[in-house]
Amino acid sequence: MNRMLVGLLVLLVGLSALSTLMYVTQKVSDSWPPHSHTKTSSAAAAAPSEVEDSTGLLAFKLMPLIQQKRPDANRKTVIITGHGRSGSTLTGSIFRAPNWVFNYEPLKLHDWPAGLSKRFDPETNTQCRPDPLQVYHKMRCPVADMMYLLDLAHCRTTDMPLQAVTLEVDDVPGDDVIRRLNATAPLRGTRDPACARRDLAGVAVKTIRINGHMDQLFALSEKLGLRVDLVIHLMRDPRAVLASRYSVGWGMPENRSYDATLAWARDMCGRTMADSRAGGGRVNYMALRYEDLAAAAVARTQAIYERLERDVPPTVLERMRKNDAQSQGGDSAKGAGGGGKGKPHQYGVGVRNFIAQLTKWRQELSQVEQNAVAEGCREVLRTFYSDIDELVKKKSSSDGGGAGDSKDTNSNTQHQVQSKSRRRWRQ
Repeated sequence: MNRMLVGLLVLLVGLSALSTLMYVTQKVSDSWPPHSHTKTSSAAAAAPSEVEDSTGLLAFKLMPLIQQKRPDANRKTVIITGHGRSGSTLTGSIFRAPNWVFNYEPLKLHDWPAGLSKRFDPETNTQCRPDPLQVYHKMRCPVADMMYLLDLAHCRTTDMPLQAVTLEVDDVPGDDVIRRLNATAPLRGTRDPACARRDLAGVAVKTIRINGHMDQLFALSEKLGLRVDLVIHLMRDPRAVLASRYSVGWGMPENRSYDATLAWARDMCGRTMADSRAGGGRVNYMALRYEDLAAAAVARTQAIYERLERDVPPTVLERMRKNDAQSQGGDSAKGAGGGGKGKPHQYGVGVRNFIAQLTKWRQELSQVEQNAVAEGCREVLRTFYSDIDELVKKKSSSDGGGAGDSKDTNSNTQHQVQSKSRRRWRQ
């Protein structure tokens, strides 16, 4: 008889615990992240019940256990990476939409504790590197940076980025840092209130600060179970990248000699190829040439969203249609771009004739510089840009080498780039 009573009691306790867990799961799905109680005119809101408070606290503590039940389990995560001046801002604009959370260069403003920055010695540290473009500190530590980006892409906050940077500043190799990270580190909440929206299609992060470390990005993602649905690896003809960097005054060789330009090219293109090899064969990796996006913005945007199994937001589709119209010689967006008097801003993504940029580097780089980049980036040019010289020659001969392009010339160039890119996308 006593055994029956004990068994019945255990059953009742189990059912009660299951009921509580189901209730908490529903609460998290409906109102995550946990709200902070603020003063309102409503008496009920001003004095929430102890049951509501304790449930919210329990939901927060149980978050890792029931994360798969939350609505964001179906949200897409996208990371856009590429070198500066390769068209990453234009690519990022594909995800500037009401139903997406888009994070633009979050590492630029990110800061570490002051003590860590002081411990960093650029002369001896082999893991982190100086970065003069940073706002609050002047170092880049790749594993910590990528951990921060993964947290951001999953709308969460943990101590793992700080764990990683502490090790990297002490010159612990990146692979060892990844092994030491605690995959069960407690979550401290969500980072962006917009992540609580039930209709959110996904979260996209755009960065130019992790080049050459894509293998570690995938390793982190897999170890910690933080899926990345699509990594868009953006690239651009390195000669055009160099010309563009001279126009903005950063990220250039030490001088314009052959040797300095060659060293710059080998470093940048070496990182490009390392990332290409790390992503090759992965279903969540996509190599995207800026030239293909510029020539056919709508087609490339639609292909990206097809990979994500999502519809293109109407505002994004309209924006890309305007870019295509301008590249084909239309004047539907004349004067747009934020530069005033029809001149695009150097960091803007206003509609402009992107096809015209294909030949611009020929006028802005000396033959010595062109030869140095061709040598230092030989593998990148052979692998991804074997067709560019042909396109440039045809375009230059058709417009007489001038800056102006006729509508027929632009359409012809666009058709050639589209034909090449269609074959690449099928592979």
